[in-house]
Amino acid sequence: MRTIDEFCGQKNGYSLSKTLRNKLIPVGKTEDKIKEYHLMENDYGRAEAYVEVKNLIDDFHRSFIAERLDKVSLDWTNLFNALNEYQKNQKDKLLKAKCKKVLEAQQKEMRKKIVQLFTGDKDNKDPVYEKLFKKELIEDLLPEAIKKDTSGIITQKEEALAKFHQFCTYFTNFHENRKTIYSAEDKSTAISNRIVNENFPKYVANIKVFEYLSKNFPKIIDDTENQLKNDLSGKKLKDIFTINGFNNVLSQKGIDFYNIIIGGIPEKEGIPRKQGINEAINLLRQGLPPERKNELKQRMTFLYKQILSDKEKVSFIPEVFNDSKEVYLAVQAFNAKCISSIIDKIADLYKQHNAYNLEKIFVPAKSLTAFSQSVYGNWSLLSECIFEKEKGEKTLSEKKLEDLTKKIAKNDYSLIDLQSAYDIWADKNNIEFNKRISINSYFNLNEIRQQKRPDGTYEKVVSNLIEDVKSTYIRIDFDNIKDLQQEKNASIPIKEYLDAVQNLFHYLKLVDYKGDALKDEMFYSSYDEYLQILSEIMSLYNKTRNFVTKKVGEIKKIKLNFDCSSLLSGWGTDYGSKAAHIFKSDSCFYLGIINKKLDKTDIDSIYQNGNTMIEKIVYDFQKPDNKNTPRLFIRSKGNAYAPAVSTYDLPIESVIDIYDKGLFKTEYREKNLEVYKKSLIKLIDYFKLGFSRHDSYKHYNFCWKETKDYADISEFYADTMRSCYQLKTERINFDNLMTLVDEGKLFLFQIYNKDFSTGKDGGNGSTGRKNMHTLYWENLFSKENLDDVVLQLSGGAELFFRPKSLEEENATIHEKNSFIVNRTYLKEVKGNKEIYETIPEEIYQEIYQKLNGKTDTISDEAQELLSSGKVKYRAAPHRIIKDRHFTQDTYLFHCPISLNFKAQEITGKKFNDRVLEKIKNNSEIKIIGLDRGERNLIYLSLINQKGEIELQKTLNLVEQQKRLIDYQGKLVQKEGDRDKARKNWQTIGNIKELKEGYLSAVVHEIATLMVDNNAIVVMEDLNFGFKRGRFAVERQVYQKFEHMFIDKLNYLVFKDRKVTEPGGVLNAYQLTDKLEAFKDLGKQSGFLFYVPAGYTSKIDPATGFANLLDMTNLTNVQKKRDFFAKFDSICFDEEKQMFAFTFDYKNFPGKGSQEMSRTKWTVYSNGERIQFCGKGKASKHIENLTEEFKTLFREFDYQNGNNILDSILEVGAALKAGEKPAKEIADFWDKLLVLFKLVLQMRNSDAKTGDDYIISPVMSESGNFFDSREQEKLGNNAKLPKDADANGAYHIALKGLYLLKAFDKTPEDQLKKVDMKISNADWFRFAQEKEYNK
Repeated sequence: MRTIDEFCGQKNGYSLSKTLRNKLIPVGKTEDKIKEYHLMENDYGRAEAYVEVKNLIDDFHRSFIAERLDKVSLDWTNLFNALNEYQKNQKDKLLKAKCKKVLEAQQKEMRKKIVQLFTGDKDNKDPVYEKLFKKELIEDLLPEAIKKDTSGIITQKEEALAKFHQFCTYFTNFHENRKTIYSAEDKSTAISNRIVNENFPKYVANIKVFEYLSKNFPKIIDDTENQLKNDLSGKKLKDIFTINGFNNVLSQKGIDFYNIIIGGIPEKEGIPRKQGINEAINLLRQGLPPERKNELKQRMTFLYKQILSDKEKVSFIPEVFNDSKEVYLAVQAFNAKCISSIIDKIADLYKQHNAYNLEKIFVPAKSLTAFSQSVYGNWSLLSECIFEKEKGEKTLSEKKLEDLTKKIAKNDYSLIDLQSAYDIWADKNNIEFNKRISINSYFNLNEIRQQKRPDGTYEKVVSNLIEDVKSTYIRIDFDNIKDLQQEKNASIPIKEYLDAVQNLFHYLKLVDYKGDALKDEMFYSSYDEYLQILSEIMSLYNKTRNFVTKKVGEIKKIKLNFDCSSLLSGWGTDYGSKAAHIFKSDSCFYLGIINKKLDKTDIDSIYQNGNTMIEKIVYDFQKPDNKNTPRLFIRSKGNAYAPAVSTYDLPIESVIDIYDKGLFKTEYREKNLEVYKKSLIKLIDYFKLGFSRHDSYKHYNFCWKETKDYADISEFYADTMRSCYQLKTERINFDNLMTLVDEGKLFLFQIYNKDFSTGKDGGNGSTGRKNMHTLYWENLFSKENLDDVVLQLSGGAELFFRPKSLEEENATIHEKNSFIVNRTYLKEVKGNKEIYETIPEEIYQEIYQKLNGKTDTISDEAQELLSSGKVKYRAAPHRIIKDRHFTQDTYLFHCPISLNFKAQEITGKKFNDRVLEKIKNNSEIKIIGLDRGERNLIYLSLINQKGEIELQKTLNLVEQQKRLIDYQGKLVQKEGDRDKARKNWQTIGNIKELKEGYLSAVVHEIATLMVDNNAIVVMEDLNFGFKRGRFAVERQVYQKFEHMFIDKLNYLVFKDRKVTEPGGVLNAYQLTDKLEAFKDLGKQSGFLFYVPAGYTSKIDPATGFANLLDMTNLTNVQKKRDFFAKFDSICFDEEKQMFAFTFDYKNFPGKGSQEMSRTKWTVYSNGERIQFCGKGKASKHIENLTEEFKTLFREFDYQNGNNILDSILEVGAALKAGEKPAKEIADFWDKLLVLFKLVLQMRNSDAKTGDDYIISPVMSESGNFFDSREQEKLGNNAKLPKDADANGAYHIALKGLYLLKAFDKTPEDQLKKVDMKISNADWFRFAQEKEYNK
């Protein structure tokens, strides 16, 4: 048996749950009766009331939070001291890190105490919290709260709440979301985090401001107390601004009171404004002489609102928009209530930047790259600057470089930190002072953006964010309300305004720091207030966009319960009310739901013989788990023996002592192994006897092991449960069943998808292979499955109703005999494969209009394509309605099943270790390398264990229905459509569907290759940023690909295989472990392995050479001379007619000297290169590098193989330190460095010409230089990579081969601990020495 085939079926795998989705067609009078009994009205009511009750639940949470945070008496002294120490020791890195640990420990402790205010402790649990996420919230707490409510906090919604009596499970997911607010973790959604990590540092900073003011400007305190004396209720500010006074500002009520002290009370209904502390500071500062103004720079900062208080509905933004007028009104109100009040204040705040302490204004770690792009026009510049500053001149190991990169990604940086790092970088790179960018430019509110040109390239544009907001609002015509969904371009003005506000919001958020360091109060006191107001843009923006772009079919389906909260939670064993049954005829499956309990006469009637007999599926499943089995055979309640003990004469005395003392439990195994084993055997034998005698269980075919083979009791329970499942059939009279339907006693639906359609001759109307859901469904009831269960029918099915969302007259209709145009056309033929390309959407519409007589004039491009004869079209044979299923009311049936029901649950490390055991020392295993390429969506290379390529191909072209479809072309085209749509929000084709169609085809192709070639799959271990950011956004298919690939390999089925052969529905491959989360994936998931990303595409496959020379800081003549002085020689090779540069990596500090196995190399000016000339500029094709060097070296005697290194070093040798070189000297060294970099440049790409090749500067043992274009000429006979992405895939596969060889060398007993990390040094040794090929 091949290794991969050993991972078929249930012996080496695990069970999975899958939901099968089908349509339901009401049979007979079913739909009429449902309407007659008004059974869906309550379901509609629940759907409509759901949002109302969610708001009610949030009201209750707010009330509960307020109550528990009132009158708190926690001691905050230790946290205050820890915070103080941390803020005092910012300069000393070691001391700062030590203080940070102490602070984090104190924060964690206080967060726990906050959470206990809600939950109570172990011995005294909070009675309300205990019910907060259970049915008691709906059934008890909310009704009681509504009765008692006099404050108005709890909204009066009895009618809406009543709809969910006995339907509490509707809120399960919502409860899970709300649980996070009571978490003790430092997450932004948690109350404890808001109090401890966010508000406490602000409160402490304000205490320090208060103490300073009390000492130096007491008049400010006196004036504030006088202004607010009625609101302070006799309290003195000195009593409020104390450490433990923080207890009074935990709730939203306390926060509001506190923020009034700081900000005052605005004028309202003729009542004059009352000034707070900050206004008193401003007034006094204005009266100070200029030389004293710096004495009063401090401001107090507002506390953040408490969690959920900021969720209270903004009155002018509805839950959803129902028409265009609502959108216009909401935008108008938003501008009036939010923007107009703060837009000029934001500008003023930012103009005063010279007064701020930039050491106390921070860019959070998550915003560093965005800040870098917005201010400097380069996403990575600031990260590079910090890296250079931190690294200095030190030579760091690979591990330390990796650690430094991670550290930079996690740290927050003050604006002074960033300016310092930028200055160091600018000095190193000789950036002229007048071209340097000051960090203060952030405060200009000018954002640098990348804007796409018509030719597809990008340019930098600078936009003033304040002016954008003002000017775009003026352009909205509020007097002329347009239909934002139907009128083309109608939404553009509103979108441009909302974009402008959102851009301003995101720009401001770049310095939204919530850490523990001291912040500049003068800046942040106003900043926090403005940002909070501006944040309302997110809700308005999303809801407006969702309204404008709403598509056909985007209507929420309604869950149907038919007034039964447990509908379809299980399968009926009798004919009680709302019991669900499955019926089966020769060609159809039916779902039957009993409306009201059937009486004996009705039941007898359906079992009578008749002309039309069908089968009823009898569901027989028991769950004798670790709780139910002891209740069944030991004690059912208290100390009383279970009834089965006497009924079946069970020898309870032989095991009762074992059970009561827990001698069979795994924890006892450590105490006395011998007693544990004997006890376990006795108890299992006792249970076996009980099951074999019990009337409810004895009919099952138990698949038990020998008792002595069970390691613990849980294994026995699992085996027993796997045996307690059967499906049987009973003969049912279909005509009499239909009588019950006509009488409204039974609702009957045909379970339907296209595979169950009926043809004209009465046979199956579907052509082609059945979809997987059909295969799973049919095999649930097949003899092969029931003989040895693999697929199990589960409870928990759901029934939905989707109302029609499209009137037929509004649908796109192809009338009979009108022309339907294919969206793809034959582009070319390669070998025996036809390659098809997609017609661009605008061209397609022109051609369609022309063929159907709707226009006479089309573009030259459309006419040329139409005239070419490549466009295929046909007359519609009958009237065709696009999206017809949305023009009809539809019932939907979602039914969960279990795959590999009896599997031994080998998951996680156990599963991965099982794979390692099987592939170790197995020469038949091959390797598939996948490269997420720069020119190819995915590239594949299949190699054997000699490192030989057996197959290499791009997966841009995917075979579907014997055609090759150019999916990269389709995706690029869709991106263009999306780019246009972003400007006006018009609904367009869904690229998500296109991605999934492509990925599904790719996954199938790779999975087939895996199985056919007994292969593992190897991918680069890339961070999520790469997966989402390496290409234009629309081509970011890679993380989705991984997810789909792992899901597919969890249960891999080939439709064309018999159900029980390897890869059949009942004997599927399980080649990857269950995926819980990407962050937990590690280096292996079954047959899928992840390898480091480094040095896989820019490496010579023939010699293993890679460029590890660091040339980033060669910024002047002296540095360039010093660099080349380390070479051994530079000479002209007469035989090869190339210049040869010989060097030893040991002479160059850095990666090369540490990581290269072979350090001495000679690189040649071999071949041509493509020189990248910057974004938006055409690349330069250098036809002959050697000729370029000849021109540069024309003054040197390089003939006859002379070493000209010394002559080269003479250029500029006389320059003194700091002396500016002559232009010809500077130009010489600049040109030499540029040309030498091109020598080392192995990957050469030009998107415009389509060139993308690897060319090596190093001669191989055979005397040749690797050039991927030569391999391309060999076609399928190529033994080395055919292009640059093929090179990446090949070396990724080689890294997989490295792992296989590492497994081979690892002793059996150490295999579970094998290290799958591949250092660069080990990789280069492997790639250069090629032991696998010897």
